[in-house]
Amino acid sequence: MNRPWTDLVFDDRRRGVRALVYTAALATDFVLVRQPPGGGDRALAAVGLLLCLAGWRWALTALVAQSALLVTAHTLGAGVVPSLKVLAAITLFEVAVRGRGRAPAVGCGVLALAVVLNRFGGLPGDLAPVLFKAAVVAGLPFFLGSYVRMSREAAAHAREQAARRALRAEQEAVAARAAERAAIARELHDLVAHHVSSMVLRVGVARHVVTDAAAGPGGGTVPDPRVTDVLDDLHSSGRAALTDLRR
Repeated sequence: MNRPWTDLVFDDRRRGVRALVYTAALATDFVLVRQPPGGGDRALAAVGLLLCLAGWRWALTALVAQSALLVTAHTLGAGVVPSLKVLAAITLFEVAVRGRGRAPAVGCGVLALAVVLNRFGGLPGDLAPVLFKAAVVAGLPFFLGSYVRMSREAAAHAREQAARRALRAEQEAVAARAAERAAIARELHDLVAHHVSSMVLRVGVARHVVTDAAAGPGGGTVPDPRVTDVLDDLHSSGRAALTDLRR
């Protein structure tokens, strides 16, 4: 059964590769596109990248640290706040893809809280925009990661079911072949037993016919002992064969 691309790309064994790809892409964006002007912005961006890279091992811990870094950067008025939101959203996506217990929901709540805290001064007037930003930054990666996780789990379940069906079909085929061999063996047993019984009966009749023909009135010469010995041997061998067949 072919594995879907989500199962191949987001396999847990490839999380380190994904972390490297994320970090490399965002580092390139910082260097070539955004180019933070101040040293403080560069430092915040570097810390965010390091936390994104650390997410391959400690995804939830890295997400909590990125959320705290996002609040700190907003408080300092740094220009890299949008980029830090992207980094945190990517880490939340990874947390949701791996789906260990309550970790995805906790991570989503922590990042949404960080977004709300950054706009806390505008509440309650800016409630709708703040909720929208929280839904985009935290809710969207959470639901996308959960979808990927569920699709992978469904694909794994389908593969297990297919493997069980294949095993069951193989077992049924083996049982059918065994039943067919048993039926053939029974038919062959009955056929051989019938012919051996007929042979034993005819040999027994032949023994009596030869003996009676020699001993009766007007009988001829005494039969050759070798003939009677052969008939006796055939008769005893046939009876032994019948006994073995019945057993």
